[in-house]
Formats: sequence, structure tokens, C-alpha cells
Amino acid sequence: MTPGLAFFYGGMVHRKNIVATLYQSMVAMGIVMVQWWFWGYSLTFAEGGSPVIGNLNYIMLINTSLLTSTHPNAPTIPHYVYFIYQAFFAVITPALISGSLAERLKFRTYCVFLFCWSTLVYNFTAHWVWSPDGWLYKMGVLDLAGGFAVHMAAGFSGLALSLCMKNRLNFHTSFKDVFKRRKNSGKSGEVIVSNSAPPSHGSRHTIAQAHSIPLIVLGTGLLWFGWMGFNGGSALRANAWAGLIMVNTNLAGAWAGIVWVIYDYIFKGRPTLVGFCCGAVCGLATVTPAAGYIYPGFACILGATASLFLYPLVRVKVNLVDDSLDAWSVHGMGGMYGCFFVGVFGARYVPLSTGDVAINGGWWDGNFGQLAVQLAGIGSVAGWSFFMTIILFLALNWIPGLGWSVSDEEQEKGLDFVEHGEIGYIICHENDLESETIDENRGIAEWYRRRKSIRQGFMKKMKLVAKPPKKPKIKEVEEVKNGTELTDYSKNGHTSGNVYSEEIPSEQQEVTIDSQ
Repeated sequence: MTPGLAFFYGGMVHRKNIVATLYQSMVAMGIVMVQWWFWGYSLTFAEGGSPVIGNLNYIMLINTSLLTSTHPNAPTIPHYVYFIYQAFFAVITPALISGSLAERLKFRTYCVFLFCWSTLVYNFTAHWVWSPDGWLYKMGVLDLAGGFAVHMAAGFSGLALSLCMKNRLNFHTSFKDVFKRRKNSGKSGEVIVSNSAPPSHGSRHTIAQAHSIPLIVLGTGLLWFGWMGFNGGSALRANAWAGLIMVNTNLAGAWAGIVWVIYDYIFKGRPTLVGFCCGAVCGLATVTPAAGYIYPGFACILGATASLFLYPLVRVKVNLVDDSLDAWSVHGMGGMYGCFFVGVFGARYVPLSTGDVAINGGWWDGNFGQLAVQLAGIGSVAGWSFFMTIILFLALNWIPGLGWSVSDEEQEKGLDFVEHGEIGYIICHENDLESETIDENRGIAEWYRRRKSIRQGFMKKMKLVAKPPKKPKIKEVEEVKNGTELTDYSKNGHTSGNVYSEEIPSEQQEVTIDSQ
């Protein structure tokens, strides 16, 4: 799923920041995986830990057997399988946070943040919710696959960093035109795009166009497919309960995408593909904690109401806080809504009918205390994630050589070239070669000229360029009265008297076959 997230986020940013955005997701697969192996798994799932955090019994996978041992949470699969399955939850969670910081985050600080945040936030919250020793687990909190520990933790951490870091260039906070429908959308080249697209550099308004819709669609497809493994795999066996989880997951994503498109019709006057993709991800994130504890009909309601609730929130948020790619408004608030929903509509019959898990259900089954447990989990995870992230921000910002935000000049140039010395796309039009307004074009203009020269030489060699007819010389003459000679000054560059030139007929002008 993490590569899918990289494509999803990468398609939404400016093309000069795509490499940096892809890298922010992919590097988590390295740093967080090492952290998870070193002590993250032990701090989260080691047996005999405290209600707040685990211990170091499983540090670097000691005290685990490759063939015989199992974890109490997963008695049906080998211990190493459970380790690597949970590792990918740990990897994608901090990668989600990068969506709140896109286009302005220093890479070196982000790398340090990944290791520290995984230890101080994810390992704690995941232990509370999923470890048999965790205090929320003992209270009976319901979270199938990460509504608390993944989506809420990442979303509220993203909100904290969005509030602490400086905004991107030309981002303005205002309620103006939040719900105003643009009457001229689509006319005269104006493009109104998904709310998840970032503000445009050089624009005075916080509306912009996602630079690559195909990448967004590719990322959505990978995420949707991966969600089957994340949610369905949480059953830890192939049976009817796993089937129900995948059915609920798909239904919620489908309904959320459809309702998001309806909102697009209302506010934009036309459906957008990016809007459907954002709505689907919204529904998939919202159903994550509830997919195993509700009926399919309620999964449809959850998906539809998720878009009804989150679409207006996204439109309001985009004018208040620079949460670049809606990590908080979609994942944080979506995860919160899903955790609340399962406290109301959780049904004890659903998992019990397959013989897997026995739960007390929610209000739907008369268990009114379940909602209080869910609210306790919501408050504790949101508060811990938010304030611990602020502490991390202040600590890393204090360390010399780190810092969080790139300079305004570096934002203008793009993080791809400034942070990584790479360019995602070689796109340079001939009219832009002399332009001084686009820094990245200046960096590749000479390369483009050399490529053009080589191409033209090849075309001439292959006789793809028609030889133009010889142009008549421009004759410059001096009229001399009384029979004096006509003097040609064209060779030495001087002219005097009346100057005339012969126009070249249009049919004799140069004809070039463009190899492009």
C-alpha cells in the first residue's frame, strides 16, 4: 500500500515536487522497517508489557522461533508472518503524515522524524489498542485494522505539524468563497480541481490542478487493492469473517466515491475523476475500524455519510490550515468517524457467527457503554498524537542543522532539484528556453538545446528535412540621378538612399518535417 500512497500523493503535488513526494513515502519502507525490527515490534506486541507500552523481550526478534512460535494475537499463523504483517501497518502510518507537509518539508528532518515518531507515537497507540496488555484493549475498544493507531494517529499528527510549520507560498487562510460555486468553471481555460489538490505556486488562490491524474488513479487502485489485505487480513484466517470484512470495505469505498462525485456536481457543476478517487479513499479509511463489526447495509451508510461529513470539512479546512493533501481531514477525521460509528452500530452477531471473535456490540445491540469506550479511545489517541508531535517538532527544530521548512526560494525552485538533485519530468518547451520565470527550465535548457541539435542533425542525415529553395539576396541600392551607377553596399553593411527588398513568396518558404 505504501507505493500506492506514494503515487496517490505524487499525482497531487506540483510536478517540480513529485520526486520528493514519492521519496517521502518510499523512505518509510526503509527507516520504519528497521525501527520495527529493532524495537518497534517489541514495544508494541511483546508479552508481559505494561498497559502503556510493551517491553524489549522481542528486540531484534530475539525470543522468537522461525517455525514453532506464535503470538497470542495470532495463534493460527507463524510468529514471523504476524511480525511482517504488522510491519506494513507501522510503515504506512508515518508516511500518511507526509501528506500534510507536502512541498515544503526538509528531507533530512523528515527521516529523523520517522524513527522518533514511530517510537513515541505509533508504538504507544498501537500497544494501547491491539496488545492484550494495552489499557484500551482491556477496556474493550473496537478497532479492526487501524482507525485509532493508523488513521487517527497520523491525521492528528499531520494537523499538529501543519499548524507548527509555515505555510506554502501564496497560501491564504480565509473563509471567502469556501462554499461559493464558481459559475465560470471550465471556461476560458480556468480549471477547478479536487479539493485535495494543493494550492498553486504563483497563484493568489488556494485552488490548483493536480499535475498527474493518471498517477492519482494508479495510486487509488493500488490502495484499494491493498486495503483488501489490510482489512481482510485482520481476520488472520481465510473464512467467512474475512469475506465479510472485504465486502464491507468495498461497499464503503464505493458509496463514498459516488457521494463525493455528487458533491462535485453541486459545487463544481461537473464530476471529476480526482474527486471520485478522493472519495473512495475517504470511505476506505473510514470503514477500517468497523469493517469486521457491522452488517453490509451499515457499511453502505458509513461510506455515504463519510463523504457527506468529510467533503464540507475539506472545503472549509483548505482555507484555514495548510494541510497540503488532506491527511488530517480525510484520515484523521475519517478514522475518528469510523471509530465512533462502530460504537453505535457494532453488532455482536457479525463476528460471533463465524466463530472468530466475541464482542458486546454497540448501541445497536443495547450495549450503551461501548460508545463511551470508543470516545475514550478517540480522545486519548488524538490527544497523545497531537501533543507528542508538537514536542517532536520543537525538539527537532532545536537541533542545529535540521529545521523543518525549506526557504521560499527553494519552494520556488522545487524540492526535487533542491533536496535531491533530480527531476521527475523533462518537460521544456521551446518558448520556455529563454524564460527566466521557471527555474527548473533554466537548469535543463542547455541540455534541451543539445538534444535539439542532435535531433536536427539526424533528421538531415536521414533526409527528413526538405531543402528550402535559395532565397533571393536582399538588394540594397542607391538611386543615382543623371545616369550614375547603382552601388551595392550589401557586402560592407552600409546603406544609403532608398532601400528595397524582394519578399519571398509563401510557397517558397522553408518546409520542415518535425520528427516529434
